[in-house]
Amino acid sequence: YPILKSFLAGSFSGTFSTILFQPLDLVKTRLQSTVTNNHV
Repeated sequence: YPILKSFLAGSFSGTFSTILFQPLDLVKTRLQSTVTNNHV
């Protein structure tokens, strides 16, 4: 079933990218907020 294979591949890649990049985005956001708070 090519549709099922495509769906599973998209689901796995989306989940993996979220798990990989979510912590990095959180760190970036916290660093930006601390820099902004120190200058105010």
